[in-house]
Amino acid sequence: MPVIPIDASLAPEVVEFWGKRYREVKEELEELKATCSAKENRAPNGLEGCPPARLEGLLTQLDVHLTSLRKKDRSTMVTKKDDGPLRDALTAALKERDDLRFRNSALEADRAALTSQVQAFMIQAAALATEACNSRMNAVHKQFPPTTFVDKDFQVSPLTLTEPEAFMHSLPSQYTSGTRLYFLPRPPACMPLHVPRSAQPGYWFYPVLLAPGDTHFELIVEGSPGQWTYLGRYVTAGMPGQEMKLSEWMMLDERTKQAHCHRIASHAMEHGQTPTIPAQLEVRRRYDTGEWNVPCYSLQCIGYDLTLYNTLHEVAQATSRRGSIVSEPGMRQDEVSRETSSTPSTVDVPEAVRKRKMQSPMMGENMEADSSLSTNAPTMKKPRLILRDLPVQDQ
Repeated sequence: MPVIPIDASLAPEVVEFWGKRYREVKEELEELKATCSAKENRAPNGLEGCPPARLEGLLTQLDVHLTSLRKKDRSTMVTKKDDGPLRDALTAALKERDDLRFRNSALEADRAALTSQVQAFMIQAAALATEACNSRMNAVHKQFPPTTFVDKDFQVSPLTLTEPEAFMHSLPSQYTSGTRLYFLPRPPACMPLHVPRSAQPGYWFYPVLLAPGDTHFELIVEGSPGQWTYLGRYVTAGMPGQEMKLSEWMMLDERTKQAHCHRIASHAMEHGQTPTIPAQLEVRRRYDTGEWNVPCYSLQCIGYDLTLYNTLHEVAQATSRRGSIVSEPGMRQDEVSRETSSTPSTVDVPEAVRKRKMQSPMMGENMEADSSLSTNAPTMKKPRLILRDLPVQDQ
C-alpha cells in the first residue's frame, strides 16, 4: 500500500493555489450566467431587433392560423359523430364479406367433392357401356358368325367426298336404279353404328330408314368428316332385349342426344311441323331416366361387292377432279365443259362436308358436347347421301 507523505511546510502554497483556482472558476461561472441570460432575452427565430409592426403582423397571422385549425378540429369532430351509421354499415359489410368467404370456401369444397363423385360415376358408366357393347357384340357374333367375303389382309380405303350430291348424280345407272345404296352419316345426324370392320356383322341403333328384314342394301358410312367407307351388303333386323343401356345413352354426346330426341318428338307432329321444347324435354326425360330405351337392330353382312367398291372410288376421284377444275381461277365455262365431257354430267352443289370435331360412328365414340335443346335442334337431318331405291318400313 503506497504511503502519502504529509509535509506541513507545503500548506501555504496549496492554499494559495486552490484559492486562485476558485476565483478563476467563479469568474468563469459569472460569464456563463451572463451569456445564458442574454440568450434567454433574445427573440426566437432570429427576430431580435425586429420592428414592432412586423411582430404584430406575425402575431395576427398566427391568430388566424390558430382560428382555422380550431374550425377544422370542430368540423372533424362533427364528421366523426356523423360517421357513426356509416361505420356501422361498414362493419356489417365486412362481417358479411367474411361470411361469404367462409360459405364460398365450403361450397368450393362441396363442388370438389361432387366433381370427384361425378368423375367416378362417369368412369363407372363408361365401364358399363363398354361391357354392354361387348355383350351385344358377342350376341351378334353368336347369331352371325364372322364372314369371309374379303381377305383379312384386304385394306379398305375410304372415299373422300367433297360434293356428295355431285357424286350421287355421277354414279352409273345400274347403281342408281337397281342397287340400294345406304349412305349413313356420322353422329349427330344418326345414332352410332358398331361394325368391327368391313364385311363383318354388327349392329346399329334406330336407323333413320329401316328396310324390311328380307331387303338387302349396300352400306356406306361416314367415318372421319368427309371420309366414307363401303362396309358391304347387309340386311337388318330388330334385336329384342338388346336395347341401348342407360350407361350407353349417358356416354353419347349432347348433340346426338338432342338430335335423337328431336327426331322422336317429330313423330307426333304433322309433316313439316317442328316439335316444341316441352315435347323434346319430355322425350329427353324419358331417356335420361331409363323409361325409354333406344332400339337396337342387327346388321348381317351377306356379301361384299368389289365392283361397287372400285366404282365408288373411280366416281369419287372423277368428281374430285371436276371440282378442282371448276375451282381453278380464270377458267371459262366452255373450257370446263370440254374438260368434263368425258364423264357423266353432275349437279354443282355447295361443299356439304363441314369440319366437325367428332369420332367415327363406326366405333360409337363420343363427340363434342353442345348442351342446347331447342326448336333449332338438328332435325332428322336426312343423310347427305341417303338410301337410294330402298323401301321404307315404319318403325
